[in-house]
Amino acid sequence: YTPGQAFYRAGNRKVPVGSRWPTFVADYERGVSGVLGSTNNYEKWEFTVSQGFHFTPLHRLIWKVGGGMFTDRKDGDFVQYEYFNNGITAYNWDDDRSGVFQLLDQEYYNNSYHYLRGHVVVESPMLILGNFSTRVLRAERLYVNALVTEGLVPYLEFGYGVSNELLDISFFSSYIKGESLKTGLKFSLHIFD
Repeated sequence: YTPGQAFYRAGNRKVPVGSRWPTFVADYERGVSGVLGSTNNYEKWEFTVSQGFHFTPLHRLIWKVGGGMFTDRKDGDFVQYEYFNNGITAYNWDDDRSGVFQLLDQEYYNNSYHYLRGHVVVESPMLILGNFSTRVLRAERLYVNALVTEGLVPYLEFGYGVSNELLDISFFSSYIKGESLKTGLKFSLHIFD
């Protein structure tokens, strides 16, 4: 739910234009053992608040905070939290790397009974590379992702990315308690965009 959300019509589709208020998402799931061959019996809640806004005409800040918990869980080896891997994000998150953990192994959250998470992205055509970026790049992005579960206090990811009309390149590094775990480079081509 987004208070004050404005839309325009494109055929039969409603396309969101924006709101000055954040987007609120609540998700409830219940698994019942024995239904359609299911062997899982669980109940979980997840809550997320996200917003993106321009703090200057060229600079944008996008943030997302959320949490989830099992209120009933009888199986010990079930359920990845949905928001960890597919990044349910608001329409204003332009790239698929925002609001998602890039380097987190599923073992860290697969067996967690609760979690808190936060994501922040700063986007601008000139953050670090200056005037060079305005000639060659569409945007530069700084990413910060944080997660707290029973086994991770805290897990942090930092990233930097650049994009133009054809290519996105991002570098990420992850930390737990100040120790570097992984680094990674991701890139994608915009051939059919």
